[in-house]
Amino acid sequence: MIGIGTFILSLALSYVGTLLLLRVHSMRRFVDVPNQRSSHEVPKLRLGGIAIVGSFAVVLTILFAVAPGMEMFLPLVLGAMIIFGAGVLDDFRSLHPAFRFAAQLLAAGIVVGFGHVVEGIYLPLVGTIDLGVAALPFTVLFIVTSINFFNFVDGIDGLAAGSAFIAAGFIAIIAFMVGHAPLGYLCLAISGSSLGFLQFNIPPSRLFMGDSGSTFLGFCFGLIAVVGDGLAPRIPFFIPVLILSSLYLDAGLTLIMRAIRGEKIFQAHRTHYYQRLLQLGLNHKQVTALEYGLTVMLGISAIVYFRAGGFFPVLLTLCWVTIFTFLILKIRSLERGDRLLWERRTVLVVASDLILIAAAYFGAYFVRMNFRFTDPEGIAVLKAFPVVLVI
Repeated sequence: MIGIGTFILSLALSYVGTLLLLRVHSMRRFVDVPNQRSSHEVPKLRLGGIAIVGSFAVVLTILFAVAPGMEMFLPLVLGAMIIFGAGVLDDFRSLHPAFRFAAQLLAAGIVVGFGHVVEGIYLPLVGTIDLGVAALPFTVLFIVTSINFFNFVDGIDGLAAGSAFIAAGFIAIIAFMVGHAPLGYLCLAISGSSLGFLQFNIPPSRLFMGDSGSTFLGFCFGLIAVVGDGLAPRIPFFIPVLILSSLYLDAGLTLIMRAIRGEKIFQAHRTHYYQRLLQLGLNHKQVTALEYGLTVMLGISAIVYFRAGGFFPVLLTLCWVTIFTFLILKIRSLERGDRLLWERRTVLVVASDLILIAAAYFGAYFVRMNFRFTDPEGIAVLKAFPVVLVI
């Protein structure tokens, strides 16, 4: 009952809070004016994050009073206040990147100061990678990266809020599955607050969450990954990262490519993959629906990991191959000037590519083993095949 109440109350408070923001005339000066890098065409309010954070804060205060075990999230309150405050200032008056980075480091430092550190990273088929002396700096770097990556993907209507709603919902399900109710309540509060705001952020949106909302959500997901990894039974660090991997890969790969080209990585731009899909001709609803679908598939694969671990690599492979094929088909059809999604030739090319990868992979194994199959090595090769196929 506490879980259901948490979700409903956070959703209702966020919805009402967002509605009030739209009706307060004094907030009209906090608008995002379109420029050459924007994906919107008319000025829109950019402080919607106040409703998300306000709803979350009220619900979390109630949970501290009624739900045992919530005290482990005290670092979230302190760190989130810093991140949210810096975000509001940045929405009001663009802050220097050094100031934002200092605030993020301070928030991440509070988390590790409370003893929440990723000591090792567990990966399926690989095992646990012990971080040793790099544990503390890695944890700080990950939280700061999560804050910025989530901020980077808040570039089109509904993407950040909808993804937060879905991702937090799946992590809540996993938390309840393994018996960590406090973490489940926290995720439900994030999910409900995001959904309440999403009602006004669905394309075409009426307002944006701004840095105050996106950086707050990024900090929350970073903390969830770190705290969950230290619980018993453990929610491996890679699970929250996996569920959000489509967004984080977009932000990470774009950041790397801009750094290679010598561009200013913290300057606004239009080279994210979701922005490039818009430039190809997809509309906001299609791009956000695509991201939602991918996040749902990744969330399902995370649940499969806990319920039927042996099928996890297979399902994850199917998720990525499906979305890859869809994107190739869509891009090819747009390049040819039409909107047809099905092209037999493109499907055959993708299928033959996958077959050739499999043939090369297993062929190399049999050549190396002099055309003999040995149980230990053969089983390892079979287990690693989904990873090879995705890469």
